[in-house]
Amino acid sequence: MQLTFPAETLLFKDRNTGHRDTAGGGTWQKRVRTDETDIVRYGYRLVGGTLCVFLVWSVVFPISSAVVAPGTLVSNGRNQVLQHPAGGVVEEITASNGSFLKKGDVILRIDTTPAKSELAKHESRQALLVAQKLRYTKMRDVDTSSTKMGGLALRGVSTPLQEDGAQVRVDNGPEILTEQMAAFDAEYRQLESEISALKNREAGLRDELLSLQNQKSVKSQKVSLLEEEIERTAPLVKQGYISRTRHNDRKASLFEEKSRVLEVEARVSTLKAQIAETRDRLNTLISERRAENAEELSSVLAELAAVNEQINVAKAALNQTTIRSPVDGTLVDLATNTVGGVIEPGEPIGEVVPSEGGIIVEARVNPTNIGDIKPGQTTKIVISALQHVHPDPLAGVVTYVAADSRTDELTGQPYVEVHIELDSDEETPIPIRPGMLSEVYVNTGSRSLFAYLVQPLTESFSSAFRER
Repeated sequence: MQLTFPAETLLFKDRNTGHRDTAGGGTWQKRVRTDETDIVRYGYRLVGGTLCVFLVWSVVFPISSAVVAPGTLVSNGRNQVLQHPAGGVVEEITASNGSFLKKGDVILRIDTTPAKSELAKHESRQALLVAQKLRYTKMRDVDTSSTKMGGLALRGVSTPLQEDGAQVRVDNGPEILTEQMAAFDAEYRQLESEISALKNREAGLRDELLSLQNQKSVKSQKVSLLEEEIERTAPLVKQGYISRTRHNDRKASLFEEKSRVLEVEARVSTLKAQIAETRDRLNTLISERRAENAEELSSVLAELAAVNEQINVAKAALNQTTIRSPVDGTLVDLATNTVGGVIEPGEPIGEVVPSEGGIIVEARVNPTNIGDIKPGQTTKIVISALQHVHPDPLAGVVTYVAADSRTDELTGQPYVEVHIELDSDEETPIPIRPGMLSEVYVNTGSRSLFAYLVQPLTESFSSAFRER
């Protein structure tokens, strides 16, 4: 229910005089303040004070600044990529994606037939070269000083094929050695025959020379006797005791013997020249054979060294047919799951995520901000997968800043790679794993709000009033 009163019955008491006036009297309206100046002035002061406080705060109090960059959690030891240089056919698979592996555990095996065939080919060639090495080495050491070079010490297959102290074992080793020993025997016998023929010829010439020298000695003595006889009988011829005819016959005999001596001397000179020629031919034969043998031996040794290296490569390839885990970790991205499938040379077979070494954040920073980042700076990392259970950012420290920028192959955007090490003492409700996405805030210091507000103006002024 609403009560109404006549206007004339309402009384108002004056606070200064204490008199009561009716509503219609009109005396109290005159005393109500209608001037707004003080109120406006008070408002201006309040707003101005607030602005001053804000201005002082924006200039004096610093605000932390940071560089923001997307990041990905990766293993600190880096994923170990599994590859095979030659590829091949998968023979056996012993692990699958997600399998935890110890270092050295077998992941898969590649068919060893091609590698074994290649190794057998090189080993067979090695056996032949080792046998040739034995043959040429023995020929080098043959004694040719005597007329008979002696028996063949390296004959038959009893001598094993060895290289660098290790015995060479191949299926056709005895046949190879027998063949080379037969070749050595034939070469040896031919050389022996040629040397023997030359030495026999030399011996015959020396015998003939000795005979001629004896004849020369006899004839020289006969000449001396005839000369003495002629000299002794010359006075008797003058006295008539000996006929001149007989004396002249003696002189004729002397001249005849002297001519025979000269013939013998000429023949001796010829024999000496023939002996020297035979000796030269013998020495030349031996030198030529030794040179040929040395050349063959050098060629064999050079080829043997190359074959030994090829054998090492073939053995390494055979050992590589078993793909093993290089570290303790988890197998991911296994490229094949089919026995009989083909692995391409050099192509990734899979990756092993190391279980040791910790996890780091690999951030991609815009090159325009890289000048503000250096190793040792603190960071805050927000991991997308943990936001609903662990909203607080994780602490970290910058440990690596790349020296040059790269370009993302998918987006074409340039970036600089930065590594951040997580605080190992910080725990999370969910274990963090490689592959999780994150957002990184790298603390670059602090500056005032005023500096933030003024920066666009200063940058605008610095680029203004330019024609180009």
